[in-house]
Amino acid sequence: MMPLVPLLLGIAPTVASWILGDKTGGAVEKVTGIAREILGTDDSSGIEAAIARDPNLALRFKTALIQAEADARRQEHEAVLAQLRDVQSAREQTVRLAESKSPIAYGAVLVSAIVLVGFAVMLWLVIREEVPANQRDMVTLLLGTLAGMASSVVAYWVGSSSGSAQKNAAMERAIVR
Repeated sequence: MMPLVPLLLGIAPTVASWILGDKTGGAVEKVTGIAREILGTDDSSGIEAAIARDPNLALRFKTALIQAEADARRQEHEAVLAQLRDVQSAREQTVRLAESKSPIAYGAVLVSAIVLVGFAVMLWLVIREEVPANQRDMVTLLLGTLAGMASSVVAYWVGSSSGSAQKNAAMERAIVR
């Protein structure tokens, strides 16, 4: 199917980012299906011949590709918006719990403290004490797991709002275009 890519990019240049993005396999499958449906073939030479033979068929093919790309981008857009709504909802819930003085509002703080203290203690022990050879794999795994959790804690408290703001700005720019 890869020989189709240059041909398709020549026919519909806006398909380039769609095809070359993260979902290449799905995009190629979709384009192949469109070619079979409209042109009756998914072979690159057959596609070229069908397009050269009938300009109206070429136009229908290009229109279908553009529509498929628009549908894919719309789905991506809706997924990002759903994720942003989910993050916003979680933040609003935390604010409501804090305003009502619910002890549950401190859950994230408590879990964060436990993770960071656990990581610090484990790191201190690994640096300070000799780890027996038969426990090195387990200690390394535990330290790595705690490091990942500590990274998530920092991202939650420091990076999440910034990341959400960047996503919001990117979405606004995408919508304005």
